[in-house]
Amino acid sequence: MPKSMKKCVQPFLASVFVVALLLVQVSPASAAGFKDVPTTHWANKEISYLISHSVIKGYQDKTFRPNHQVTNAQVAIMMARALKLNLNGRPNPGFKDIPTTYHAYKEIAAVVEQGIFPKGSYFYPDSPISRESMARALANGFKLGGQHHMNFLDVQPNYWAYTYVTKVAANKITTGYVDSTFRPKERVTRAQFSAFMARALNPHYRQQTTVTRNVAWGMNKQWVKSVENGYSKFIGETADLLIFQTRKFDINVYIGYLFENGGVSGILVDYAPEDTRYYGDEEKQQIFDGLVEFTSLELGLPINYLEDYEEYAALWEKDHYQVAAAVRDDDEYNTNASVLYFNDETNLYQAKKVEQTSFKNVRNHYEAAEERNADISSTRKQTQLLRLLEQ
Repeated sequence: MPKSMKKCVQPFLASVFVVALLLVQVSPASAAGFKDVPTTHWANKEISYLISHSVIKGYQDKTFRPNHQVTNAQVAIMMARALKLNLNGRPNPGFKDIPTTYHAYKEIAAVVEQGIFPKGSYFYPDSPISRESMARALANGFKLGGQHHMNFLDVQPNYWAYTYVTKVAANKITTGYVDSTFRPKERVTRAQFSAFMARALNPHYRQQTTVTRNVAWGMNKQWVKSVENGYSKFIGETADLLIFQTRKFDINVYIGYLFENGGVSGILVDYAPEDTRYYGDEEKQQIFDGLVEFTSLELGLPINYLEDYEEYAALWEKDHYQVAAAVRDDDEYNTNASVLYFNDETNLYQAKKVEQTSFKNVRNHYEAAEERNADISSTRKQTQLLRLLEQ
């Protein structure tokens, strides 16, 4: 090789080596800039977004500590930054535990005057914020409106935080948990609050409009399985059906997700897969009343009732889906109780036909699972529907 070419190649190879070394050293372990928030972290994008808008900061050791609980003072600081509040000239909120020398005094004074946090004797700056208090701060701070299409079982309309919780849910900032609870007293982590804050600031990060159990129309099978993972026991599937076992209202239920063109098109809840008993008309009426009462905890009062000698049914109509709760006898004269969620494009007659077919598939899977499980015997079969009677 000519000397002139060697002189050109050697610097080039040296440059390539340096670039390669840099690429190895600066691997994308943390797009958010924190060594404990890898790119695979579920809230990485939201945390990165808030950093780029100077809403959140980490610790001096270059950690974010995503699983640490976020405190009232930290939330006050982040709310003040997100809303770009003027911190000067705010009146002293008068908290006994917040002297004017406190590091977050100005931010706390600002959020209290804005009505984001309530007034009181104590602010408890170092105490972890609860989910209900988080909902209040976001609803007040971002002036959220609207009402969620369903109630959380542990946040009913007479609960003090209901107004705030239903607003953050209506704006798809949170969907609650798969078991239809909000868990208002639970503490919020720094990662969770970052996700909530990002959704409040930017609709791009908001969640899908769900139907129930954090499942939305059109979700594929794998997505539904990931949602139910940890909450339910997977039972089986067919080409157009996924079946899980879980508990609801202290009753053993089977949940069937119905699929059309690869996406969820209906959701069936069988409230008594183990029940093989026939009930008389009076008992069926009582069972139906109990089923409606429980379902109303989530959906409010039904808009219509259908009652005849074959079945008792109640209907709910929401913005993007409908619900039918029914108590009826099957072909073998066993009394069944179920709730069906179906989309607006499906009329009640079509929904009932789909339900009957799906109901049989759910029951077939239950019977097959029962045969495989040697621990289940006829003596363990419980008249589950009597739970509704007892309520």
